[in-house]
Amino acid sequence: MKTAALPYWELIRESLTETVWPVRCALCDAPGEPLCARCERRLPYIDQNEACPMCGAAFGKLACTECNKLVLGLRGLSDFPLDGCRSVCRASPEALKIIRIYKDSGDRTLAEPLSRLLAQAIPRSWSGAHLTPIPARANALKKRGFDHIEALSIKLARRAHLHRSLLLTHAGKEDQRELDAAARLANMRDAFALQPGSAAAVPPKIILLDDVITTGATIYAAAECLRQAGAKEVYGLSFARV
Repeated sequence: MKTAALPYWELIRESLTETVWPVRCALCDAPGEPLCARCERRLPYIDQNEACPMCGAAFGKLACTECNKLVLGLRGLSDFPLDGCRSVCRASPEALKIIRIYKDSGDRTLAEPLSRLLAQAIPRSWSGAHLTPIPARANALKKRGFDHIEALSIKLARRAHLHRSLLLTHAGKEDQRELDAAARLANMRDAFALQPGSAAAVPPKIILLDDVITTGATIYAAAECLRQAGAKEVYGLSFARV
């Protein structure tokens, strides 16, 4: 017996359902949102009232163990490389899973909640700064098919009413994820250069955007490149922080 074909409108409805409905929470798999309200509430947010006002470490307001002179000296730094740093939350397994799904699995719908949470973390004192994304390495860009931080910076710039400047290129250094702190710092030396023709357009105040700050090696190297090009104030912003 021959089965009757679906009416045309049913085919359209099914196609639309297949397009829209697959959006699911990155953490609990509940349908409807890329990050559901319940999972968003449970993220380990950094309380800025308790965080270090300089480096943004979660519990460094009174005595920071991450940017004091001793720790910086052990890393070969005389001063903290940024004028300030903020992160949305600590790098818990849940926070890192969100980033992994966004950048490695290509779930671009996560850029919307990520940009919203990042916008809420930007202090008023950073107003007037230009948002500059940390660029992807060429092999990572080829593998993923998109620059996840650049895509996120578009959403964030619109939401936070920031100017956006693509100022940096990546020299193609080794992937940082398997390196320890000392190796990360060594690996990132001279990792960034200015985009051709952007030397005269470097703004005085810049917010560098990255997904995760681990040792800070990546964002420090980018800040150094921008300072050498004339930037006066450079801040760091990330979704998660180790």
